[in-house]
Amino acid sequence: MKLPKPELKGPQIRAPKFLTDVARDLRDRHLLIPVVALLVAIVAVPVLLKSSAEPAPPPPPAADSLDGAATQPAVLAESVTVRDYRERLDELKSKNPFRQAFTAPKIGDDQGIAEVADSLDTGAAPAPTGSSDAGTSTDTSTSTSTGTSSSSDSGGDNSSSQHPTIRFYTYRIDVSVGPQGDLKERNGVDQLTLLPSNSKPVVAFLGITGSGRQAVFSVSDDVSATSGEGSCAPSPATCHYLTLRTGQSRTFDYTPNGLTYRLKLRDIRVVRLDKAPGVSAK
Repeated sequence: MKLPKPELKGPQIRAPKFLTDVARDLRDRHLLIPVVALLVAIVAVPVLLKSSAEPAPPPPPAADSLDGAATQPAVLAESVTVRDYRERLDELKSKNPFRQAFTAPKIGDDQGIAEVADSLDTGAAPAPTGSSDAGTSTDTSTSTSTGTSSSSDSGGDNSSSQHPTIRFYTYRIDVSVGPQGDLKERNGVDQLTLLPSNSKPVVAFLGITGSGRQAVFSVSDDVSATSGEGSCAPSPATCHYLTLRTGQSRTFDYTPNGLTYRLKLRDIRVVRLDKAPGVSAK
């Protein structure tokens, strides 16, 4: 026989449906207990940390330490100053490799000349006998050394007294140029020379390329057409500048007289000049 359930009188408090759904979902996923433990830890940990953070009272100082502390200063005062820059510069001066180590003696008498000669024979530096200007002492020592060595060994090599020789070189070309069928040889043609002549300036020799294997010519505006070997710039149709190698030739139709001229480069040579380029005989 089942007993009837007692009826509860009064209002009943029920949890919100959202919380019941969340609790049921966590229980189904077996996460209810970890979540409850996490909530408890969130509340309990700050309380435990706050209680443990309280510092313990310091122990009472001993009587001996109090007497010693009264006689010793708590902070040591020390004045730190910047080092004088002159002291650092003095150390650098002692290590300067460009500073003259000794001063050459004055050689106004025979004794000074003898000291310099002895130092040259033994290989030691002459002892300083007085202060003099650095440039003057260097020049004097040099002149004396040269004179002593030449007098002691008259048959030795005097290469130190010789001056280097300056020589000048330039390029020259050998060409065959003229009307078609009547070419003439021109040897040693210099730069800026008009070919075949000044009265008929078909081309002008400008110079040699950096490799030294090609000659560059400027073509006259009176040339109506050109053909043959070599390369033209800026294009083969408009040939303002012509580059030829040794053995190459090219023809030009010259408008003023209606003739066809031919230019052949036979050789490129390096020649030595007697004077600097552009310097007159005067």
